[in-house]
Amino acid sequence: MVPLVTNGLDREMKRLLAAMTLTSVFFGCGGKPAEKPLAKTESPASPATTAIAQNPTLAGQRSAAELIVAADQFIAQLDLNNAVLALNEAIEVDPRNSEAYIKRSAVFAEAKLFTRAANDMGIAIQLDPKSAKLRNTRGYFHLLRKDYDLAEADFNAAIDLNPQYPQALNNRGLVFIAIDKQVQAANDFKRAIELKPDYIDAYNNLGYISVEMELYDEAVASLTKAVELDSSYVNALTNRGRAYVKLKNYDAAIQDFTVAIKLQPDNMQYYAHRSEAYQASGQDALALADYQYIGWFQKLKGYNAQIANTPQDAAVWVARGRHLMIEKEFEAAHSSFDKALQAQPAFAEAYVGKAAIHTLLKEYDLVIEQCTKAITIKALPEAYSLRADAYFETHQLDQAITDYKAAKRIDSQVVKAYETRSAEYQKAGNVELANLDQAEAQVIKQSISQIGQVDQGEQLKPRAMQIQQVNHEETVTQ
Repeated sequence: MVPLVTNGLDREMKRLLAAMTLTSVFFGCGGKPAEKPLAKTESPASPATTAIAQNPTLAGQRSAAELIVAADQFIAQLDLNNAVLALNEAIEVDPRNSEAYIKRSAVFAEAKLFTRAANDMGIAIQLDPKSAKLRNTRGYFHLLRKDYDLAEADFNAAIDLNPQYPQALNNRGLVFIAIDKQVQAANDFKRAIELKPDYIDAYNNLGYISVEMELYDEAVASLTKAVELDSSYVNALTNRGRAYVKLKNYDAAIQDFTVAIKLQPDNMQYYAHRSEAYQASGQDALALADYQYIGWFQKLKGYNAQIANTPQDAAVWVARGRHLMIEKEFEAAHSSFDKALQAQPAFAEAYVGKAAIHTLLKEYDLVIEQCTKAITIKALPEAYSLRADAYFETHQLDQAITDYKAAKRIDSQVVKAYETRSAEYQKAGNVELANLDQAEAQVIKQSISQIGQVDQGEQLKPRAMQIQQVNHEETVTQ
């Protein structure tokens, strides 16, 4: 089951909180956030506000209104620490200035200090007890803290103060979902839509709860309306995809999940849902491809974490570049190899990685250049092998065969190199050299045949039981 995505709540609250401050406020969903100090920023303060930061005593010489303007400037610079200092001073100057409390509450919310945000909003409510908007906002903070009783009480109060308040109804519906009151939640979302017929988030939330109530046709209708209002609304798309799966309309589900993936390609949950839809529709190969991509992405995250801890480890950069090549992320892979060389300029494996990209892109002159750089540092077999292939493709057969020998390669490509050069010798009338190359080609063919027989024999032997470990950190929560 898809966990409730609070985007339906966030969109409205972002607008509300943006009106309280000069910048949009963004929130995540999930568990109760830890209370932490405000992060310092390096944004330069404007001349109008630097004085407070350098000499807080100057604040006493300003009015609360001037200090709030200064706080707004700090907020615009994302300097939350100084914004709070200015608002603290404004409150000291005028303890009954509700605007200062409201703005400080919004700043605390930006820093995910929701308890402090709720406390400040509580003071603002005491100063303006008839404001439904303030009650709704504090209810939002309580909801993010998963304090559902307090959240419901605030939303109830907001609705009592303004029965025509669609946002408060939508938010109370989310509380009802959290406490498993599905019918009440659906009723609140429907009422919100009646009051605001273009309320995208309420349509999405109604669609979500309809899926949970197994009312799949109703869910599709609500979610389709949300998508019609905003074609990039990923929550509605994925919720509708889930409904389509339940209705066994797999093609429509796959289409919705595919659009969601295009909009948010780093969200592995969408790949997991699409994989399930592919599997349910009998498209096992595509289902497996999505599942494997999830594993690939999780492994990439592992490399990124390693790099964050040891950014000067050239080997990890190369491993990341190789991994990116699996999904043909050539530009990003090339950048990883360059980072490896920045960390360790004489790291031959990075040059080989770049050569491997150029091989796939059929840029053979660059393959030769990069492999030559690698070989001057370390005689890596792969460097010789890649350069040999590039020499063959550019019809430099002598160099190719020399590199194949250095790489100790025995395969059909090497046979082809000898046979091609033999044909050229034959055409030039050099029968002796032509025969030597043909003989060498036959020896390699025999070796390949013998290797194949050994491999086949190994496959016929009884195999020991294989137990595959599961890395639970790389699984996707359903």
